Amino acid sequence: MSKVIKTQMQIYEEVRKNIAGGNELFMEMIKDKENPMTNNDLRALVARRPDKWGRFKGFIGKLKD
Repeated sequence: MSKVIKTQMQIYEEVRKNIAGGNELFMEMIKDKENPMTNNDLRALVARRPDKWGRFKGFIGKLKD
């Protein structure tokens, strides 16, 4: 069985889509009409998983409490 090697462009596109999907999900979470993400929710997520949620810490203080 031969191993398929991805091109640099294919790898870039996969990573770009993954990041864009995370950004889209975050925006859905903060704009949810029934249960929007709060500053405290985001603080807890950043504290628990800074590698995953740290890029959104600039939103702390701008969300509803």
